[in-house]
Amino acid sequence: MVERFADPDDLRRKPYKLTVAGRKEAAKVRAAIAAHAQAQQELARETGLDLVALLDRALVLQADSRLSARIARHHGPMPGASAP
Repeated sequence: MVERFADPDDLRRKPYKLTVAGRKEAAKVRAAIAAHAQAQQELARETGLDLVALLDRALVLQADSRLSARIARHHGPMPGASAP
């Protein structure tokens, strides 16, 4: 699916490129990604919730404050947990 080739402009380089089979497989992957994105958009329209955006936001907030620290703020430290 991938092959190396000589760069005629720089013989030190040995870059890679997709074979015909690799390009066909890449097209299948792109189609699957597009179908997934379309299904996700339809779900967001139907439910009024953009789950991807919601999860992205949760990840940002999680990076800003560990979950264990959030729990400790509301319920006290968990047994055996290190301090935030």
